[in-house]
Amino acid sequence: MSPEVRDAVILQVIESVGSTNDVVAALALDNPGALLVACTADEQTAGRGRLDRTWTSPFGAGVALSVAFPAGAIAHSATLIPLHFGLLAVRALSDCGAVVQLKWPNDIVIDGEVEGLRKLGGILSTKTNELVIVGVGINFSLDENELPTQSASSLSLEGFSVSREEFLGRFLSLIWEVLSADTGNDGWLEDYKTVCSTLGREVTVHQADGTHYLAHATGIDEHGGLVISRDGKPEVVTVGDIVHLR
Repeated sequence: MSPEVRDAVILQVIESVGSTNDVVAALALDNPGALLVACTADEQTAGRGRLDRTWTSPFGAGVALSVAFPAGAIAHSATLIPLHFGLLAVRALSDCGAVVQLKWPNDIVIDGEVEGLRKLGGILSTKTNELVIVGVGINFSLDENELPTQSASSLSLEGFSVSREEFLGRFLSLIWEVLSADTGNDGWLEDYKTVCSTLGREVTVHQADGTHYLAHATGIDEHGGLVISRDGKPEVVTVGDIVHLR
């Protein structure tokens, strides 16, 4: 993290916490003039994931980070925020030597032709008229016995040795660059598409009502929706689970 960012970011580091999102929300309310407020914990016991799933982080084995900033600091709609911050996380990991991808809309993954899809982490965001909160969870050094699901993995299990501190510094610096920039859309969505492993794949779309169907993922629209081809006709998916087919 550069000295400029270090001096400008309000950062709270905690050993163990229920949810970093809850802490950063309160911290942002106590510091209404701050452009970027962040909280990270060595252990998170009651984190939240997409679709009300839980996300826990064993002590010292992963990154649990939440950041908050004024809603006016970024022009994105709420649906674009997890995509953009997912891209920033991938860039920060790449700068630290880890080559990973994204699965639409908010998962950080390794996607191999032989091993299939393994989830390393995810991004969750909320946006109100006043505040944006983005939560990030990434498995760094979990061993196989600590993984929450069979499809999960960690950076160390994938052969990457990445310092949590180095990643956090780089990630917060990239966030700061976005929030303090004078420009609007700088083409980041096109960059997202280059690291999104969902595009070009046959997928199963699982809907909220329990039904599912097969489709081909073809693109990302300007609102962050997944463009698919279903029975030869284009559609846009905004809510639901996407499963990659080999």
